[in-house]
Amino acid sequence: MLLAGTLALAHRVLLLLSGFLAATLLLLRVALAGVLALLTRILVLLLRHSGKLPCWTSERR
Repeated sequence: MLLAGTLALAHRVLLLLSGFLAATLLLLRVALAGVLALLTRILVLLLRHSGKLPCWTSERR
């Protein structure tokens, strides 16, 4: 009886840990995508400011 209870508890702990791992990986993926998008925006702004990338929203002169 004690062994069955211990195995059931271990099983629940493993399921809980796997859920935490999946949630952590998902959050890291979302955070990484946000950081990459921010870095891309900064790079585009720097290139536009230096004149090496045309600004498609401005009128031609």
